[in-house]
Amino acid sequence: MQMLPLLEILDDCTKDAERADWLLRVPDGIVLRDYDPIRNILLTAGFRHGADFLGIRLSAVHATRGDDGELPETIRSALEMARSAMRAIAFGAPPKGGVQ
Repeated sequence: MQMLPLLEILDDCTKDAERADWLLRVPDGIVLRDYDPIRNILLTAGFRHGADFLGIRLSAVHATRGDDGELPETIRSALEMARSAMRAIAFGAPPKGGVQ
């Protein structure tokens, strides 16, 4: 089975920093549509932090917004913490614990 070009880019990454950068840039629609293959690529590469971040992003996509149109605070704060961890990894910092 042929892989989509955007997923090939992720699959061709050789460092977690490159994978983290890809995860920070990929649109939510791709996360929703291609969650399983993205997760498999991340886990095959041993990038558990990335797989955790992907799961948080998917939760945010599926979350019902409040009356103000915003994500629930628990999801918003988890997403921001995870995003900060991914940014640190993307800039070369070693992963610290989980992203959740």
